[in-house]
Amino acid sequence: MINSIQQIALCAGLLAVAFAGFAEEDADDGSGCEHTVDSVPKSIQGILNPLYTGSPTQDGLSEASKQLETLMSQANFCRIFVVQDVERNDARNRDNMEWKSLNQWLIRLSNFVTLNAKGYEDRDWKEEYELFVEVYELEI
Repeated sequence: MINSIQQIALCAGLLAVAFAGFAEEDADDGSGCEHTVDSVPKSIQGILNPLYTGSPTQDGLSEASKQLETLMSQANFCRIFVVQDVERNDARNRDNMEWKSLNQWLIRLSNFVTLNAKGYEDRDWKEEYELFVEVYELEI
């Protein structure tokens, strides 16, 4: 059985390990964000280009939809750090608007890919993706 001194020592040790992990995680840029405004469109391209150039199956579209939703969550996490930044300036406002725009693109692309994966073909996800590629000056 563990006595109270051992319990306190154990808790202190666990807290020290946890704080060391947090400090190491925040050492890079302080946000823990995996993406930049410039990397998200390329990540979208990496997910959708193989489907666009190939013959996507419903399973392939479903998997892409999940990947887009994960990317959307990560992008929203990154946007939080721009929004909460106390320094108000034009660069911060531009970054905030760009993150918001990327979120809207991710919502649209994810929704169309999901609908097409479920067999709803009213709007082809490829048309939306072509517009996205044009806006962000990417290549298919």
